[in-house]
Amino acid sequence: MIAPLVLTTGLFYVALFHALPAVLVAGSGRVRGNDLTLWIIAVLFTSWLGFVAFMVVTTMEQPQKRAANAALDERRRQLGAVDVSDHRPN
Repeated sequence: MIAPLVLTTGLFYVALFHALPAVLVAGSGRVRGNDLTLWIIAVLFTSWLGFVAFMVVTTMEQPQKRAANAALDERRRQLGAVDVSDHRPN
C-alpha cells in the first residue's frame, strides 16, 4: 500500500521539477509576446538545459537593449522630447 503513494509522490515531484523552469521563464520579465511563448515551449521540451539557454541569451540581449535605449533617450533629449499625447486638433 505504501508503494503507490511513494510512486505518486515521486512522480509529482519529478513533474514539478520538470515544469519549474517553464514557470520561471513565464514569470520573468526578460521577454514578452511571441518570444515568451516560444521560450516556454522550448523550456518545456528541454527543461533545465533550455532554461540555462534562456538565461544566457536574454542576459546577452540586455546590454544591446540598454545601448539602444540610451541612444533613443539621447536623441529625444536632442530633439526636446515634445509630449505628443496631449496634442488635440484645434
